[in-house]
Amino acid sequence: PLLNRISIHLVVHDARQRLQAQKLSERDQLTLLLAALQQSADGITVTDRGGKWLMSNPAEAKLFGYEQEEFLEKDIKDIYEPMSAQRIKSEIIPILEKQDHWEGELSGRKKNGEIFPILLSLATVKDNSGKFLGIMGFTKDITNLKKAYQDLSRAQEALVRSERMKALGEMVGGIAHEFNNLLAGILGNTQILLQTAKDPTLAKRLRTIERAALTGAEEVKRLQTFT
Repeated sequence: PLLNRISIHLVVHDARQRLQAQKLSERDQLTLLLAALQQSADGITVTDRGGKWLMSNPAEAKLFGYEQEEFLEKDIKDIYEPMSAQRIKSEIIPILEKQDHWEGELSGRKKNGEIFPILLSLATVKDNSGKFLGIMGFTKDITNLKKAYQDLSRAQEALVRSERMKALGEMVGGIAHEFNNLLAGILGNTQILLQTAKDPTLAKRLRTIERAALTGAEEVKRLQTFT
């Protein structure tokens, strides 16, 4: 926590120096900061420990399907799926009190009731003396990102299945080739014996072997065509 506070302080200090280097007055610096927050494409909020809104930009309200003034009247339980709202109060806020930062996926709920995935990043805001000022939140709709990830996962699974089928086909093709060679040997020797067989019973049995070998050869041919 101490290192996080030092890091945040250094970032803020560096930002202030850069703004001062532009010879901007404190009023202009504040105007620039507020304009950046208001125009951000990501949702940005500042709340107190209890989750009451202190500030919200238009993108945050739009993300949940509300007008900004309408959004500021809503509670956490109104814009989050019940389990996510409960996590914020019972799990995430205690983590913030110890670590000053939390980031993870939650389920938001739009005005029309639609549930959608969001990436929420929360950080405590403190002044130079360490006094707590509020909790800043950055909200991003990751519906498209998750869909892209799922599509990629499905494509990878399809590729793996394709490679497995290819390997299986090659293996079966190799076995069929070897089996075909065995049948050719059986058929050739059977036909030679048939030419010299004088015993009718022996000739009948040799023809049975010949028919079985020919049938087997046809099945192997079908298998090779399939693979």
